Amino acid sequence: MCYLLVVSPAFGWWAEGHQIIAAIATQRLNPKAKAAVAAILPAGQTLESIASWADEIRRNRKETGPWHYIDIPTAAARGDWSRYCPEQSCVATIIPKMEKTLHDPEASREQRDEALRFLVHFVGDMHQPLHAGERQDHGGNLVKVTFEGQPLNLHAAWDGKLLEAWFKLDPNALMKLREGAPASEREALAAGSLDDWLWQSQEAARNAVYAPLDRCHCATLNQAYLEQAIPVLRLQLLRAGERLGRVLNET
Repeated sequence: MCYLLVVSPAFGWWAEGHQIIAAIATQRLNPKAKAAVAAILPAGQTLESIASWADEIRRNRKETGPWHYIDIPTAAARGDWSRYCPEQSCVATIIPKMEKTLHDPEASREQRDEALRFLVHFVGDMHQPLHAGERQDHGGNLVKVTFEGQPLNLHAAWDGKLLEAWFKLDPNALMKLREGAPASEREALAAGSLDDWLWQSQEAARNAVYAPLDRCHCATLNQAYLEQAIPVLRLQLLRAGERLGRVLNET
């Protein structure tokens, strides 16, 4: 029964991860983008407050489920990812659609509001490694593991459990993450195309999520697993925040 409780939600980052990404992006907004966001969102709402909206409405709007991820095999070499994207869209195709809506002068405020909410969330989702790379296991949802004595699945571990453990180890980590990358790193972290970002996440799934378990032939996420995961978590969250800021400025 414990497994069932943690398997069902397949969300990319839990609320805290998405809020970190939105907090970073907010600091990177230029005046024009900042004004546009304020004009679109209802009074009192921010990028942080809407960051998990796409997860909150997911059960009632089942058509949006596939928009959160793309299932690229970790063994796949970089190339055409379209074969892994269902007709109803995936994270790699829905992001440009949301950008297009925000660009559209004919779009209503309501349409732009929804597009902004989806865009903020999905840029974050595509940087969760198991929302880009998998092994025919629904992004790690079918892989049963144990972490800190608790049975859960691999996806849940990367969505939030590893983050929680990291923040317990280093109480300052959350505050540092929310500040974003040092100025000297920001340009490099924000660089690249949507394709680059997608394949970087797939590579992280291969090398940081699955490979350590392959090497130990185990299903326990131990201290060594956490320690090798922390730099990847940091990098992916910083990338997502810096890139979301860039996307909103350009959009």
